[in-house]
Amino acid sequence: MRRSLLRSLLLLGAAVGAARGAAAQTPVVGPRGAAMGGASVAVADDGTAVWTNPAGLARDERLDLEIFAGAVATNRNDFLGAVDRLSSIDLDRIRSGQDLARIPGAVTDLLRIAEPGSGVVGSGAAGLVFGKRGFAIAIGETAYSAVYPTIDLVHILPISPAIDPRRAFANNTTGLSFAGLEAREARFSYATSFLSKTLLVGGTVRYIQGRTYFLRKGVFDADISDPLAISRRAFDENRRDSTKLAFDAGAMLNLGGKVRVGLVSTAINEPEFGVANDPAKPGLFGAPRSYRLPRTLRAGVAVTPVGLLLVAVDYDLRETDTLLPGGRSRQLAAGLELKLPLFAIRAGTFRDSAAPDPHWAYSAGIGLGLKMLSVNAAVVFSTEGGTSLSSTNRRDLGCALDARLRF
Repeated sequence: MRRSLLRSLLLLGAAVGAARGAAAQTPVVGPRGAAMGGASVAVADDGTAVWTNPAGLARDERLDLEIFAGAVATNRNDFLGAVDRLSSIDLDRIRSGQDLARIPGAVTDLLRIAEPGSGVVGSGAAGLVFGKRGFAIAIGETAYSAVYPTIDLVHILPISPAIDPRRAFANNTTGLSFAGLEAREARFSYATSFLSKTLLVGGTVRYIQGRTYFLRKGVFDADISDPLAISRRAFDENRRDSTKLAFDAGAMLNLGGKVRVGLVSTAINEPEFGVANDPAKPGLFGAPRSYRLPRTLRAGVAVTPVGLLLVAVDYDLRETDTLLPGGRSRQLAAGLELKLPLFAIRAGTFRDSAAPDPHWAYSAGIGLGLKMLSVNAAVVFSTEGGTSLSSTNRRDLGCALDARLRF
């Protein structure tokens, strides 16, 4: 899967303030899981299980070849709306004594986005998977991004710098930090079953070529009218490369063919990737020393009440770190799938209780399944902040696609 496709999907989500079923820090993997609100721990039986729960590879022993991509981001705490208003302020007009009436509103916005966890977080995954009889080999990429503020609450007074430059709003230095982590990976997975497939266990070894990015830009110099372009810069500047290993493990319990319970932990060893640091470069001001690939611990239940209907629920058993300083994520996800001849219809919802502004987001998708080929698509969205794709108040948006051959 070309990196440019994943970047385009990820930046599209970040540009409009989108999200996934895991508050955008745990990536959506494949349109089936994305369409079901991110509930996939006890569901996956295809190549995406390499990412979501490797134990699922033991559910079906047929040959499986799959290519997929998906990405989504979350606009937390109306961050983009506040930054849009701040970036429209002309500090030269403030210095000349004009537009002073805008300062109280600007200070209100600064106080709002100073709350821990405010910003935009995004994630995405793309891959090509080949699997058979519990073995799977995959190549792909998992990416994380974040945009967050560095707040200046010293220079907030509506007075001339000539009178007291130490407190004048015209000297405000609030900035935006753009952070990115790309994990280009080769994954090797194996799963097996016990007790006539009552218990499934699996694991994944991940060889990761990590690439980090960081860029800081003054909020009053940012052009939020084109967030796609400025987000792209976060993936082009101050690159730092390193190589690590990571490990995933999962299990699944099959109860009577009607109920499955799953448990998975990813990036168990939390590999660390260095970030460019140079105090002499303004664009690296505030850069952290490193980013860690976030460890997750997630449980899921899938129930088949009737032959055509599947209902699934996932929950994060621990909060997950994001690239936002102080930002955490913990999601509850639920979804259903209705299988019809040739078609599958899916819908879901999710909520991140660790976000500064918890809210429900939604997802939907459709799949076309022939004898050996299936094609699936999904969208992720929220009614929070309106439905316009160009709105900076929009909370959630994302998408995922795949194509799959089974023999």
